[in-house]
Amino acid sequence: MAAMALGAWEDSFREQIADLKALGANIPYSESEARLRKIVQSGVLRHTDISDNPERFIAAHRLLAELATSLGPGFWIRFTVHFNLFAGSVVALGGPEQVAALDNFQTEGKVGCFGLTE
Repeated sequence: MAAMALGAWEDSFREQIADLKALGANIPYSESEARLRKIVQSGVLRHTDISDNPERFIAAHRLLAELATSLGPGFWIRFTVHFNLFAGSVVALGGPEQVAALDNFQTEGKVGCFGLTE
């Protein structure tokens, strides 16, 4: 997908999230997590796209935001915590070994989290 034009990539991402709207705003946590895991594992949006393909990263958020009124805030929050706070922090602050580990997490479909202390 690295050399794919943005328009073609957007079509792939839309295909990956096509069923989300039907899930509705009251999606159970387990189903929401399973759908996010499926998106992560598909690799359509890479953890490193925040720096390597920022246009894809922004487009993914825009396309997902189009579903916000029917999907509710839960999935959106889960998506942004995973890709922005978890993966984004590793990409921005992690060493080469930690950034490389994101590929394994993606292949395994692991969903990240973010902890903040004062």
